[in-house]
Amino acid sequence: MGIIWALLTKDLRLLVRDRAGFFFTFFFPLIFAVFFGTIFSSGGGPAPKQQIPHAVADDSPAARRFAEALASADEFYLSRVNTGEEARALVLLRKAVAAVVIPPGYGAAREAVFSGPPAEVQVGVDPSRAAESGMLQGVLQKYAF
Repeated sequence: MGIIWALLTKDLRLLVRDRAGFFFTFFFPLIFAVFFGTIFSSGGGPAPKQQIPHAVADDSPAARRFAEALASADEFYLSRVNTGEEARALVLLRKAVAAVVIPPGYGAAREAVFSGPPAEVQVGVDPSRAAESGMLQGVLQKYAF
């Protein structure tokens, strides 16, 4: 064991004499880690919620329940607009990431689950925002069931 300590002290003395080698052995990795840690660290806070306009064109209890469920969602803020065209215009003007429209006949299709066509919700999404689109589809499925 004494031989190992002797070799260690000899190598440390040689390293201290070589200032460039000492710097690049001990200080440069620390500076490198702090620099890239600062650049790639996240803010640490939650992601901001997106504003999603929605229009309800169906006046049924099922459509109202679905709209209320979406309004209580924690994943985004839902803002009410009068028509589906108004919601679509907000997406085209890039003032909203997506728009949700509950079309006429949603409540009837929701009540006749096995005997008729499925209940559909119209979703318009900005094509440049693919990540938000996937999140929105998952959240809509979550609240639809």
